Amino acid sequence: MTHAMAHHGLTHEQYSRLPGWSASHLRALRQGSPLHLRHHLDSPDEDTASRGMLRAVHAHVLEPHRIGIDFARYEGRRSGHAWEAWRDGQADRTILSGSEWDTAEAIARAVLAHPEARALLTGRHGLSELSVTWTDDESGLPCRGRLDRIQRRPDGWAVVDLKTVDSVADHRVRQLVGQHGWHVQLAHYVCAADALQRHERVGAYLVTVEQRAPHDVAVWRMEEDMLAVSMETRRDLLATIAECERSGVWPGRYSDVRPLSLPRYLMPDDDGMSMEVVDG
Repeated sequence: MTHAMAHHGLTHEQYSRLPGWSASHLRALRQGSPLHLRHHLDSPDEDTASRGMLRAVHAHVLEPHRIGIDFARYEGRRSGHAWEAWRDGQADRTILSGSEWDTAEAIARAVLAHPEARALLTGRHGLSELSVTWTDDESGLPCRGRLDRIQRRPDGWAVVDLKTVDSVADHRVRQLVGQHGWHVQLAHYVCAADALQRHERVGAYLVTVEQRAPHDVAVWRMEEDMLAVSMETRRDLLATIAECERSGVWPGRYSDVRPLSLPRYLMPDDDGMSMEVVDG
């Protein structure tokens, strides 16, 4: 990893204007195809209420000094001249309802009450919401990443990602990791940290907290074998992007004619009977 640069204090909008391929780009490619990634790049990134809540949770945990700067609480009905006048005076602040604000605070309290999560996400020996740009050695592509937290630990450095989930049960978190490619995201962030902290060990951690009360919290460490697999996936994705940039072609999933087969539940069982279930 070369030409690394740390950018501290950037807003999410400022980060999105930095050059480089991000974890969200890798996720779009992994979940779809180069065609889907191209669409992701060409489409405006629309904000949503759920994204606003996530940012509020992150701010309460990682940057509490920015709550009053970046967020505003509105209790009333969002219609009429009074609402419009107040809204127009909020500049770029994310507006939350009273219940959204209270929920974000409750989630943050739960995270910070967990000793391992608090040790990873707070303290003098780390930085929160750190944006990094670097050049990937193998593909030669410019990359960028926004680390929720990079923390100094006795055994080296740790990159930490904070996620809200519906359940912190082991099987559910594993499912979410595979579904959303969080392991590739963490690998990307490890590369960002490695570009900044060459020749020092970098580990990866995931902090998950349930969106609904009682907001159970669990901390997960990515083991070396999982990190190796995730790094290989990341390398393959960047290689695909490099080839698409070189050729100017961003194909869909399949260019050939695919064989069509039935799902297993429609196949006959050992007795020759179909497993199909018919409603009614």
